[in-house]
Amino acid sequence: MKKATELVLQTRERDAKGGAKSAEKIANSLLNEARRQRTKDNTCVIFLDFDTCRVES
Repeated sequence: MKKATELVLQTRERDAKGGAKSAEKIANSLLNEARRQRTKDNTCVIFLDFDTCRVES
């Protein structure tokens, strides 16, 4: 779980510099890392980005 959190933060930081912040990109990054690690478990990614849910008044 800690590694997944680190990967999310790294991906968000890298994409923020390019102006893009996509939940799909972050989920794909996590899946790619799981494949790179050759995980044997079924892998599912659910990414909730609460920053995009903020309402400005």
